[in-house]
Amino acid sequence: MFAFEEMEHFVKSSLLSISLLLAVGSASVAHASGTDLASVANAAVQMDPSLAVPAGVTLAELHRLYHPRNNSHMIIHYDIASWLRSGYVDEGVIGFVSSTPFEGGHAIRACLSHTPYDDFTSTDMNCEGQVIPPYRGIIGYLSTVQLPGTAPLYRCAYAWKGKLRHFDTRDIGCEGISGAHNDGPQGYVFM
Repeated sequence: MFAFEEMEHFVKSSLLSISLLLAVGSASVAHASGTDLASVANAAVQMDPSLAVPAGVTLAELHRLYHPRNNSHMIIHYDIASWLRSGYVDEGVIGFVSSTPFEGGHAIRACLSHTPYDDFTSTDMNCEGQVIPPYRGIIGYLSTVQLPGTAPLYRCAYAWKGKLRHFDTRDIGCEGISGAHNDGPQGYVFM
């Protein structure tokens, strides 16, 4: 399912890129062909109001990272390279968050459970009584309600070698992982 979601994201991102390139002209081709999809999406929204997001939203790519040794996942939109150097693998962009607060949105933060190497997201700024990591904080801002062009971001959990593991996904079925349960949507990511 994740491969399909990646393809869907690629197609939508490509359409945003094409619309930006057509609007700005050939002088922007070199700049827009970079890997910063958030900049392309933000620029496309400025040029095509039909792609509009709520006022105050600043789109940022939300990457899902995976650490194979610990079987742990996390989502992040900044400083991805340092996480990759520490052994995480980038599983791709699962949507966009806003890096700035906006009306009708709420923050999600990075948390750690008392189980070692279990990163999870929460809308509770106190991490649901678990560990608030000092080196991470608010991941971004999600829409509280589903708007056109958004998709739910679910938090799922399962047991791995007797240890709790969480991950975020857009798949309500928790990507078919055996024994996984869906904790419900954290909010809605922009597509």
